[in-house]
Amino acid sequence: EVRTAKDLEQKLALVEHGFKEFLANSPEHPRRGETLLKLADLYLDRGTKFLEDSKDESRKGGDSDARAKELREKARPSLQQAWDTFNTTVDTLRPTLEKLQGANVKPNETDKLALREKLQKEYRQAQILQAITSKMIAETYDANSAEWKQKLEEADKRLGDVADKSTKQAGAKYLSLLNRGRVQALLGQVDAARETFKRVAENDEPGIFRTWRFQAVADMVRLDSTSGSGKYEAAVAAGEEMLKMVEVREREKPEVHDLQLAVAEARLAWMKTLNPKSDEGKIRTLKREAREALQSLAKRTGTTANRAKNYLKDLGIETKATEDTKLPDWLATPMRPVGGYGATICAQSDEGVDTTP
Repeated sequence: EVRTAKDLEQKLALVEHGFKEFLANSPEHPRRGETLLKLADLYLDRGTKFLEDSKDESRKGGDSDARAKELREKARPSLQQAWDTFNTTVDTLRPTLEKLQGANVKPNETDKLALREKLQKEYRQAQILQAITSKMIAETYDANSAEWKQKLEEADKRLGDVADKSTKQAGAKYLSLLNRGRVQALLGQVDAARETFKRVAENDEPGIFRTWRFQAVADMVRLDSTSGSGKYEAAVAAGEEMLKMVEVREREKPEVHDLQLAVAEARLAWMKTLNPKSDEGKIRTLKREAREALQSLAKRTGTTANRAKNYLKDLGIETKATEDTKLPDWLATPMRPVGGYGATICAQSDEGVDTTP
């Protein structure tokens, strides 16, 4: 049973050893690609934890900046391991897929057809996660540094290529677009990022696509409530419009809470641009609406609740600590598919995957 971070590291070490042993002893096994993906996901989990902790430290400011940098540098080796393993996955699957393309497999060869479909999804998953990992590696460097820019541009190109080639694989297409928008936002490409987010937000398919739709709108709200865009009113309106569409069964979903937080953040940012005298009434309204949303979020647990409490503290409102004895997701399920990508990354399709680099 996993109870502490030390327990987790011990368990992950055993899992890592098992994966590596299998890969070393089974060079031709049909589940080799799947195993490589799981090993890469393990490395990605480790790096993600350090990177998220560094962002939490950065939000505190002051003396926490040094700790944030230390955590970013700790994240980098694990993220690089993940990137390398995703790359190995792509290189491993490509020749097998080329042998299974088109006329090489007859309609009555059902086993080969099933294998091709499985490997196509693993191939596309590895491509997308490798690009996302490039973005995360970029975030371990100082913003605007040469390494930061190079990794983000690499991620942008890879995600764009996958989105363009995944015309019949909706999951791969929209997940690539969502993350490409995030990369474009980091690069300061505000208009391009907004258009990319809109493409995801306009997809009204159910399931994981709806989750990505909420996430895209939240990203768009944050994008347009920065000084680089300055579309504060439009950002709040877009977020509120999406929140009106939340169904009862969706109210406790993390992507909905994050959208609520993004709208509250937009209101707080908008307040700072207004004139304290001539816009006193508008400021009061924005502050009240933001406060109410933050107080509701603060009653919950997790990262969103903690960020809400910090915003309330900045507004001079103290909140009671919420006792949370539940392990965080990364401890409770160390082998989770990062970001919920896993089996939902590609829609069912008979389309052949383009295996050109």
